[in-house]
Amino acid sequence: MYFIEWIAPDVEFDHAFELANLGRFLTRWLFNVEAWSYTETKNQFTKELENWNNRMLQMSKLLAA
Repeated sequence: MYFIEWIAPDVEFDHAFELANLGRFLTRWLFNVEAWSYTETKNQFTKELENWNNRMLQMSKLLAA
């Protein structure tokens, strides 16, 4: 979350929108403590984080380097 807040002012509008969505996603999962006791929920969260990670890498253009 700190990383998102730090870079959001300096990125393009479309990317800032994606970062805001990522922040909401992380917050929603962070405060859903009960869900962490279920393996299926953890797997879903991990899969969704993998998708977000790939989008962040594409945004950063680190994959093109």
